[in-house]
Amino acid sequence: MQSKWGKYAGASLAVAFTMLVSACGTEDEGNPQPEQTDSSDAATSQTNAPIEDQLAPTVANPKNVDGINPCNFLTPEQAEGFNLPTTGEPLTGALGGDQCQWTDSATGLNVIIYLENSGSNLSDVYAQEGDFEFFEPGEAGGHPVVSANRAASDLSCETYTAINDDEIVVVSSHLREANDGTSCEWGLQIAEAVLENF
Repeated sequence: MQSKWGKYAGASLAVAFTMLVSACGTEDEGNPQPEQTDSSDAATSQTNAPIEDQLAPTVANPKNVDGINPCNFLTPEQAEGFNLPTTGEPLTGALGGDQCQWTDSATGLNVIIYLENSGSNLSDVYAQEGDFEFFEPGEAGGHPVVSANRAASDLSCETYTAINDDEIVVVSSHLREANDGTSCEWGLQIAEAVLENF
């Protein structure tokens, strides 16, 4: 039976976590809404890890996303495939970074995607592994990723994707209810779709 997430559903990742912000956020008439993400919370280090402290796998096929609006990280067709609105809503992070949010109030599906702009890379995320309740390294589209959450929840997750050794794209995903999977599974699928566009 086809997943409620649409044709892109099916990948599996066995954890659900949140970093930067709890995507559970505030509630609007009973529907959880993600709060605007503060990218400065992603990793406390403001500089990339030296080579000798490189904890994350090296990116074999680095991407450059400079100048790309986060609302273009997903195509309308991809967003529709995830049962999201075809057009995202631009947001501005606390440090001035561009973000984009796709929200469907009817289904409770919420996603915020952005390029981490605090100077942190995936090794900085690895360095904070002990701060998380759940921490799961993985891969999306040939790129190393980490799905993480500071609290036990199947409904919220942060997926950190290393687009190169110095930068990460963050997918903050939220489900209203976990009928057929977790938010980390969904976030990984979205990360894979995002990488197709770079």
